[in-house]
Amino acid sequence: MSLKINNEAIALNPNIKHRPYWASSSFKMALLFTVLLGISIGGFVYTLRHYSSLLSEQPGLKIIIILGMVMMLLVIGISFFISVFVVRGINHIANTANVIMSTGDFSQRIDVNFSWDDLSNLGFVLNELFEKVEQLMSDIKSVSDNIAHDLRTPLTRLLNDLRVLENNTSPEKIEQALKEGEQLLRTFNALLRISYIEYGKQALNSTRFDLKIILEDVIELYEPMLEAKRIDCVVQSDPAMIFGDRDLIFQAIANVVDNALKFMSEKASLNISLTEQGNGVSLTIADTGAGLSSGNYEKIFDRFYREDQSRQTPGNGLGLALTKVVIEKHGGSVRALDHKPNGLRIEMKL
Repeated sequence: MSLKINNEAIALNPNIKHRPYWASSSFKMALLFTVLLGISIGGFVYTLRHYSSLLSEQPGLKIIIILGMVMMLLVIGISFFISVFVVRGINHIANTANVIMSTGDFSQRIDVNFSWDDLSNLGFVLNELFEKVEQLMSDIKSVSDNIAHDLRTPLTRLLNDLRVLENNTSPEKIEQALKEGEQLLRTFNALLRISYIEYGKQALNSTRFDLKIILEDVIELYEPMLEAKRIDCVVQSDPAMIFGDRDLIFQAIANVVDNALKFMSEKASLNISLTEQGNGVSLTIADTGAGLSSGNYEKIFDRFYREDQSRQTPGNGLGLALTKVVIEKHGGSVRALDHKPNGLRIEMKL
């Protein structure tokens, strides 16, 4: 594996060549150490040969000198082994990184066969870095594809409406064009907000508050919609003090409730439960709506993800993505589960 990567690295980038052992600083230091030990051994040999008669009278001193020579030979062998091990590990890490940079293939990893040395630890850290970069690259590609797909339709409609307005100044057409433009603006604002929160550009205004009060405010906000669709909303909540950003937590919960209401028919039911668990709290929002037909419970939190049957429903597919970013930014977790016999259940832990 190492030889293959070395050859690939040399072919892809001739400016970064495979360094032989003798050209490495580690090997040169080990060689200097070996030379010094060799001189010391030479001194011992000289002493044994020229003062053999004196040493014969003191056998203990002769044994000590011989043992010293043996120990020095062991040190020479060990230092050579360590230098080869270090240089080989450094070359492998450098060449693997070079291949990844040259090809852009962040799925490759550094082979780590040990766990006791510093180079292996460096290999583990770099592998985690490559995994993070690979995930970010995948997210960027996914977001770019989704933007191209989901924004193409409203942009096309907006352009068509504007062309009609050239010869038709009806209030209905003007209002429709304004709505399309506002929807696009909301989509981009949501994307920017997710990015700001995820990468620390928006600082959390953290305070200690009761999550039960925030939940009651969310229910009060959507009460008109609940009554309009005659949805039976059952809330079981206990006081739950947490430390975080009130506004962001409110938005995260509101997005889940809003998503549930979009896909619930009349006379459906919405069950909400808030309980304390150990050092944290658990909030569950379960609906009897359409649920997920494909069972992609992880993808529901991806930016712009919408199932085919939900693409006719108003929205931009960013609500639950924002919820996930906010909850994880607070050190919590969120997941989607099947709510039998039908519907979706969102569990948030903080």
